[in-house]
Amino acid sequence: MRFKEFFWSAHKTHTGILLLLAFLIPSGVYFLETITIAALFLNWFFRIGSVHVIRKIQTSYLLLISLFLLYVISFIYTNNVNAQSTAIFQHLAYAVVPISLAGHKLSNNEVKMIKKVFVLSTVTFIFLAICYAFVDFAYTGKSTVYVMDSIQSKFTYYGFTRIFKNWHPTYVSLFCNLAMIFTYNEFLKQKKYYSSVLLLLLLITAIFLLNSITGIVTFFLVSAYIIFSSVKLWTRLFFVSFGSLLCVFIAVSLGTLKNEKITNIIHNEIKLIDANTQSSRNHLNVRLANWQASFQLFKEAPLIGVSPGDYRLRLKQSYLKNQFIYGVKNNLSSHNQFLTILSSFGVVGFLLFITILIYPSAFSRSFREFILVFSLFCFTEDLLLRQQGIVAFAFFYCVLQSLSINLKNEYSN
Repeated sequence: MRFKEFFWSAHKTHTGILLLLAFLIPSGVYFLETITIAALFLNWFFRIGSVHVIRKIQTSYLLLISLFLLYVISFIYTNNVNAQSTAIFQHLAYAVVPISLAGHKLSNNEVKMIKKVFVLSTVTFIFLAICYAFVDFAYTGKSTVYVMDSIQSKFTYYGFTRIFKNWHPTYVSLFCNLAMIFTYNEFLKQKKYYSSVLLLLLLITAIFLLNSITGIVTFFLVSAYIIFSSVKLWTRLFFVSFGSLLCVFIAVSLGTLKNEKITNIIHNEIKLIDANTQSSRNHLNVRLANWQASFQLFKEAPLIGVSPGDYRLRLKQSYLKNQFIYGVKNNLSSHNQFLTILSSFGVVGFLLFITILIYPSAFSRSFREFILVFSLFCFTEDLLLRQQGIVAFAFFYCVLQSLSINLKNEYSN
């Protein structure tokens, strides 16, 4: 009896730590994530882990651990030992999180609770950012602030996320889009209409204030997915027509409001190389230049890549070769996670990464929704170069599969 009580106590502690991590992920308090993951591993190591448990680890978990092992293996051929060591430490969650969940089966209710905590945490910190912007505006009488080497509105983009250090707008937009999916599944589908409306209004407002083009595009796709999942066929046809008109209206409105990012893309020439001229530079041109340089880097070591340790320096050299001075000055990454994996680990690592994304999707609808949102952001951002993205990916990758029932039966009701 005492052994059973000890086991369940360990299980509840583990679930509690996971709930805490779900709360921390969308916040800007990133240093606590490392402590929480360490606590998760220690609780597993001393109270749950065993040889028997390790043998039963899921195949998809092993795939994620294999990706971490690539960081360790590439230590052999990197030229920058310090940068490689940093990359290994940063991506340790790929191994620690799946191992810490081996033998710990979450129930459907526990997974739902984790999703709800993530949603409530996201809207809480968004609400704090909004309040901070209004209080700062009321106190100073100014609506702009100098941040990220430029004048920013206190209510949008980096001005909006400055409440926390390194709270990146694109990552926060990713969390908001994920929270929308979770709100639909855990609140709206459960007929909690009032809370659903309030949560969605806050999340939608935040997505537009964050001013991430990828986040806004993903929002429309997520919204279409939610609508199509909720209504009958004839209603879907109506929403397709209505949605098309709405998109045209929004496009015209954005043009009228002169959204800086969109205006620059529309009025400037689209070209692969932007040689640091402000008049011709826009977000699309910068991305195209990033992608071209990163793909050229891949061709230098197509099989195993240049290693994560050498990646940034070699990419900067590629920028210089292409006369992309803006990329050199700002030490830009490729802004495409797929190209970053391809240039860092070559074809070997790229195929492993694609397998990691696709393999579990066959069994879990919840996982497919997560991967859909994550992958869309991967096209324009290196989500797995920052702790925000690394921990979020490892956490949800494992949690959304760690159910006490067969994954094929998820959402069967």
